[in-house]
Amino acid sequence: MTYTPNDKDRATVEAMVSYGIPHEDIGKVIGIDDKSMRKYYRHEIDTASAKANSQVAQRLYKKCMNDDT
Repeated sequence: MTYTPNDKDRATVEAMVSYGIPHEDIGKVIGIDDKSMRKYYRHEIDTASAKANSQVAQRLYKKCMNDDT
């Protein structure tokens, strides 16, 4: 069976990585093994946490700038 990544699975992987879900479990959710998940979704794995942290920091910064602390 040949696996082809799609946008829905990319979004799922990115979200689950940013929530701290183990790679093995993410692979089970999208129906591939851990090795394939790392092969096809390397970019999402490598960038998801930084993107999530950036979004949280941005929201906190905006709240602080609006005296909403």
